[in-house]
Amino acid sequence: RMRRKLLDTLSDGVYELVHSFHSDSAVCFALFLNQLYDGTHDWNTRARSPQDLLSCAEKVIAIVTSVGREEGAADDAAG
Repeated sequence: RMRRKLLDTLSDGVYELVHSFHSDSAVCFALFLNQLYDGTHDWNTRARSPQDLLSCAEKVIAIVTSVGREEGAADDAAG
């Protein structure tokens, strides 16, 4: 369930770009790409500062943590 919720946050452009979501690392990489995606034609080739990339990584961690907590809370309530 958690993977499905994470994939639901992806833009169509990023979802279509990633070929497989079978591993957790692939899902996390897609979430990272999604933070970079802005709909422009050069979104995936444009230079980014280290601070911008760090910010994207931190956002991915926050998203995964938030969805994990939601799923944990749902499992606890059902249990």
